[in-house]
Amino acid sequence: MTSVMQSPARITAAAPAQAQAHALARFWLVALLGWALSIALNTHGLREVLQTGAFNDPDDALRMVQVRDWMSGQGWFDLHAWRMDPPTGVFMHWSRVVDVPMAGLILFFRLFADPTFAERLARVAFPILLQLAIILGLMSAARRLAGEAASVPAAALAALSGMTFGQFEPGRIGHHAPQITLLVAMVAGMLAAFDLRHAKAAALSAACMALSLAISLENLPFIAILSAALPLVWVVRGDAMRPALKWFGASLAACLALALVATIAPSRWFVLACDAYSGIQMGAGLAGAALCLGLAALSPILITVRARLIAVAGSGLIFGLCLLAMFPSCFSDPFSHMDPVVFSLLMPQITEARPLNVLFAMRPWVTGLLLIAPLGLSMLAGLVMLMATHGIARLRWLLLTLLCTAGFALCFWEIRVSGSLQPLTLISAAGAVAHVSTWLAKRWRVSVALLGVGLSLPFAPVSFALAAGDVPDDNPVETAQAARIAACRSPQALEAFVGLPPGLVLAPIIAGSHILVSTPMAVLGAAYHRNNHGNRTTLDTFRAPPTEALVRLHAAHAAYVATCPGSAVAEEAMGLGAALANGDSVEGLTPLPVPGPWRIFAVTQP
Repeated sequence: MTSVMQSPARITAAAPAQAQAHALARFWLVALLGWALSIALNTHGLREVLQTGAFNDPDDALRMVQVRDWMSGQGWFDLHAWRMDPPTGVFMHWSRVVDVPMAGLILFFRLFADPTFAERLARVAFPILLQLAIILGLMSAARRLAGEAASVPAAALAALSGMTFGQFEPGRIGHHAPQITLLVAMVAGMLAAFDLRHAKAAALSAACMALSLAISLENLPFIAILSAALPLVWVVRGDAMRPALKWFGASLAACLALALVATIAPSRWFVLACDAYSGIQMGAGLAGAALCLGLAALSPILITVRARLIAVAGSGLIFGLCLLAMFPSCFSDPFSHMDPVVFSLLMPQITEARPLNVLFAMRPWVTGLLLIAPLGLSMLAGLVMLMATHGIARLRWLLLTLLCTAGFALCFWEIRVSGSLQPLTLISAAGAVAHVSTWLAKRWRVSVALLGVGLSLPFAPVSFALAAGDVPDDNPVETAQAARIAACRSPQALEAFVGLPPGLVLAPIIAGSHILVSTPMAVLGAAYHRNNHGNRTTLDTFRAPPTEALVRLHAAHAAYVATCPGSAVAEEAMGLGAALANGDSVEGLTPLPVPGPWRIFAVTQP
C-alpha cells in the first residue's frame, strides 16, 4: 500500500519551488493590474485613431507609409521613401525591425476587419502591448535594486507616468516606444548580471543593445555606458565577473553581426553611416565585445585592482582613440550634415528637437511641473540610495545614477531624450520607495504594497499635474500655432487632396509625412534630416519671388502647390509663400475648388 504521506525531504524540496511559483504569480498579477491602469489613463486619442485614422506625429505617419510600402511589395532592404523628393526618393535611416510587428498585427486584424480598420486596430494594439512590455521591464529592473517590494511601485509609477509623456499612447507606432522598452530591458539585464547567479543576464542585455542599434542609434549614449559597466565592475570585483564578461561579449558579437545581416543589404555593409546602424557601428561593437572577452581571458592573471584598472583604462583609451581617428565625423552633432538653411528654419519648429533650457524658457510651468520636478525628485532619491547602500547594491545604484545623469545632460541637447530618461528615473524612484515602504511596514504593521503605491505618488507626473490644477498656458502663441498645424494635418483636412490626379506637391515641410500617409501624392518636403534636397527646394521655392518660384516648380516637375494658412512660419515668411498666405493671385498657379483649410493650386506646365 502506497503511503500518501510525503517525506520531509520532499516537502523541503517542494517549498522553494512553491514559493517561487507564488512570487511569479504575484509579479504577473501586479504587472497586469498596472497595465490595466495604464490603459485606462492613456487612452488619449484612441477614439480619434479608430474613427478617423488620425496621425498626431509625423514619425507615426511615415512609419505607416513604410509598413504599407513593404506589405505592398517593396524590398526588405529597400528603405527608400520613394514619394518623398522623387524620382530619387529618400533612403531613410530607419530599419524594418519595427515594421515586422506592425505588419503582423495588421495581418492578424485583417482576419476579422476590413484593411483600413485593421490598420487602425494595429496602431492601437502596438503601443498598448508595449506598455505591458515596459511595465515588466521596469518591475524587473526595480526588483534588482530593492527586491520584490519594488514591483508594486514600479508598476504604479509606470501607469502614472503618462507612459513617458505620450510615447506609448494609442496611435504611436514610431520607433521611440520600442527603443525605450529595449533600454529598460538592457538596464534590467545588466543590473541582474552584477550577481554571479545571474551572469547569463548579460547576454540578454547585449542582445537588446544589438536590436536597439538595428532600429536606430538614439540609445547609443546609454549603450556606451552600459557596455562599459561590466569591465568597470570587473575592476572592482575581479574574477567573479568573468562569466558575465564572457556572456556579454559573446552575445554582443553574435547579435551585432546578425543585426547587420538581417537588416542591411550586403551592398551597404561598408557604407559610412553615422546616423544609422552600419558596418561602422558593428565594427566598434565587435571590438568592444572582443575587449570584454579578452579581459575575461586575462582575469586569472590580473589579480589586483590596479592591474585590472590599467588594463581597462589602457584598452578603453586605445579603443576610443582608434574610433575617433577612423570616424571623426561620427563624433559630431548628428544633424551636422543637414543643410544649414533647412536646419535654421526647420528645427525651431520641432518641439522634441529643442534643448531643455529653451523649452523651459518657452513653457516654464509645463516643463517645470511635468518634466523637471518628477525627474529631479527621482534622481535625488537615487542619489540618496547610492550613498546608503553597499556592495553589489551600491554598484547597481551607481550605474543607474550614471545613466540618469547622462540622460539629463543630453536633454540640454534635445528634449526628446527625456522619453528615455524618464523610465530610468522611475526605476530609481521605485527602488527608493520599496526600501522606505519596507522599513515603514515593519514598524507600522501595514501593507507594503499600499505603502508602495502611496509613496510613489510624489514621483509621478500625474500627481504634479493634479496638484497644480489648471496649469496656465504659458505660451498661447505657440499653442495656437500647434492647433493650426494639427488641424491642417487631420484626415478631414487632407480630404482636400482626394479625387485629384496623383502628382508632386510643394507643401509646408511639417505636413509632408501626413500628406504621404493620407493621400497618393508625392511631396518635396518632410521633416527628416536626410531629405536635404527636398527640404531645401521646398524652402527656396516658397521664399522665392513668384516668378522665380514658378521656374523652380517647373524644374522640380511639381503638379501642385498646397498651403494651409498659418501652419508653417518659415514657408510663409516671404516670396511665393507670403503671397499665397495673403490671398494674392499668382500667375502660373490655378486655384482648385477643394473643401477645408487647405488651398491647393495646380501648376500650369510650360
